[in-house]
Amino acid sequence: MEEVEEICSRIAIIDHGKVIAEGSKEQLTSIITDTKDVVIDVSSVSGISLDDIKELPGVRAAQMEENSIKISSDTGVNNLNRLIRFFIDKGIEIRSLQEQAPNLETVFLTLTGRSLRD
Repeated sequence: MEEVEEICSRIAIIDHGKVIAEGSKEQLTSIITDTKDVVIDVSSVSGISLDDIKELPGVRAAQMEENSIKISSDTGVNNLNRLIRFFIDKGIEIRSLQEQAPNLETVFLTLTGRSLRD
């Protein structure tokens, strides 16, 4: 599936000989979720309030794990600048930031209920 993501602009998912979904990668992932996840690794989580993060526009959920925070936001809201500004204003060093979107394998599994090897 990784190769498909790299070279194809339109993708069709076929199950038992029938096309069950088609479109761009973004269109297919929007079928199974309307959120995007961002994982921010920080120097320290002290001084971070998950409730304050959840108050930012578009944020649906936030969870803390060791020195990282996973934030789920509405796909239609571009709040990355606000998230970064939040941490800067708190004086918290951002070590890395990674957006996590569902891949095509996840879309396939969700839509068909089967793995790629079944």
